[in-house]
Amino acid sequence: MRRESCRALALAAAIALVLGIALNAPAARAIPSCNATACTVEYDGAGGFGISQADALFLADMNNLGLDIVTPGSLAQLDVDLSIFSVDFNDNDDVEPFPPGTGPNVATPHFKMQNVSGGDLLGQNWLLITQIIDNFIFMGESVDYRGTNIGLRIDPTVDPWAIVQFGNFFYPAVAFGSLAQNGVSPEFDVPLNVSGPLVEVVTTGNVFRGFVPPAIQMGSAFTPVPEPGAAILLASGLLGLAAFGRRLERQTS
Repeated sequence: MRRESCRALALAAAIALVLGIALNAPAARAIPSCNATACTVEYDGAGGFGISQADALFLADMNNLGLDIVTPGSLAQLDVDLSIFSVDFNDNDDVEPFPPGTGPNVATPHFKMQNVSGGDLLGQNWLLITQIIDNFIFMGESVDYRGTNIGLRIDPTVDPWAIVQFGNFFYPAVAFGSLAQNGVSPEFDVPLNVSGPLVEVVTTGNVFRGFVPPAIQMGSAFTPVPEPGAAILLASGLLGLAAFGRRLERQTS
């Protein structure tokens, strides 16, 4: 299993935890379903956020997807501001099959993110898929996917996926490199496998008519490049400790 340790990692979006009381025994974990290049995983992590640790380890196994699990060494208080926006969702191109049937169906929203922090973000930028929302209001109309199984399809041959870990939370994430000031990331897909029919929304006067996929809650994170001076200081400090140890050994021998 491959793992990557990050020197610093900062969330750029707040994640609200929802507390609840479980009256029944938790349902058995649905093992991610995989084909040759992709796996579909459901969001059943702590408090409904992220995926479970078991699923994260499953996706990180080299026999499955071999995703990196990124764990922060320390959380830096960085003023990171990344604007996340969606690209047009088109029924004909982004729904499989079209027209959708009773299920399963695949809806694929597209997203980009822009650096609006006021400076360059040199390092690794991450877009975290934190939660899938199954009940919300869209253009004044209710969109309800409750009771439907919804899974995120992760295909590292299409986008650079990894898993970002914060404590007991594991978030599938798309990795990007540095973003210059006002720079925009490449477009990335977030395919959702829906076990039932897709919800069609028709507003008054047909102002909008189309299929609306489940909503996605996202967060962004940034791993800065270590400063060269800090790396040199760290290396010289280790060399100094080694020299001190050799002197102490000669004095005691």
